[in-house]
Amino acid sequence: MTQISDTKSIDDLIKMVQGYAPDADIQLLMNAYFYAQQAHDGQFRKSGEDYITHPLSVAGILADMKMDVETIA
Repeated sequence: MTQISDTKSIDDLIKMVQGYAPDADIQLLMNAYFYAQQAHDGQFRKSGEDYITHPLSVAGILADMKMDVETIA
């Protein structure tokens, strides 16, 4: 059964990626995260959560699939 990601922070995502790709370019992930965070600043989901939780969850799903950093970013 495929695990559905429960990525809650950039730190969670980094740990996931480093688990299967220890030499991955973590700075690229951080840059993409901070860019998305700025782009979605002040936006909220219907649930009231910050919108950034959605792209972060999608990134977590891609990490579950063991995608490369460029795809995740």
